[in-house]
Amino acid sequence: MPFARTFAPVVAGVAEMNYRKFLTFNIVGGIGWVVSMSLLGYFFGADSIVKQHIEKLSWLNHRAVHRTGCSACLEVAKPRQVPQRLQASAASSRSVGAVWPY
Repeated sequence: MPFARTFAPVVAGVAEMNYRKFLTFNIVGGIGWVVSMSLLGYFFGADSIVKQHIEKLSWLNHRAVHRTGCSACLEVAKPRQVPQRLQASAASSRSVGAVWPY
């Protein structure tokens, strides 16, 4: 659901949705999301099976967040390669005296 709520404004803008209608749906959806997640947490928290295994679930959640963060950091830190067609273009530009920004 968070994925859909992230792109809802973009889709509404592309579809030229009326702002008042969008705002109404956005507010109702946000309130509905908070209430439903709070109730789910309340009722699952009272469940004895969840109470017995909460450490496993917490560990699994931390592991998923850690892997996502590490993947994002590795992607940002990965050295960028200039495509061959741009390297050839840069080589020909250097002979004319242009400066290549990479």
